[in-house]
Amino acid sequence: MLEGIADKSSRKKIASGIDKLKKNAHLQGKDLRGNLAGYRSVRATQRFRIIFKVATDKVTVRAVGLRKGGDKNDVYELCDKLWRDGEL
Repeated sequence: MLEGIADKSSRKKIASGIDKLKKNAHLQGKDLRGNLAGYRSVRATQRFRIIFKVATDKVTVRAVGLRKGGDKNDVYELCDKLWRDGEL
């Protein structure tokens, strides 16, 4: 999932952010709304977000991407499209 991110420092911070979700994931980040209700988002770097879902005993990372408000490649826009296509 992280191979497509060229910046080594960002990859390291994202991997660390994902690792931190192993403890108290339900307390981290923020609840998402609308089509993405039930998912949470946490900031991995200033630009990258981790989108995940928490079940009773399992955390599933669904997406890692750039936050580019208003852009079609914004991680939230991409997740919303996946939801509409039935893939999220």
